[in-house]
Amino acid sequence: MDQASLFTAALGLQSPWEVVDVRFLEKEHRIDFDVAFEAGSRFTCPKCSAEAQPVHDTRS
Repeated sequence: MDQASLFTAALGLQSPWEVVDVRFLEKEHRIDFDVAFEAGSRFTCPKCSAEAQPVHDTRS
């Protein structure tokens, strides 16, 4: 299991969310990681609960 998969599991993230990069910054005593989702994923609106809503305003 690679680091990204390990962190995805440890954080309990579920598809389409996943950790895509992990960086250990020794001098800062810190671990940074990036979380992303697969392009084209759809989500439930947190305000009105409408399902299968497309994502807007993402950056790659």
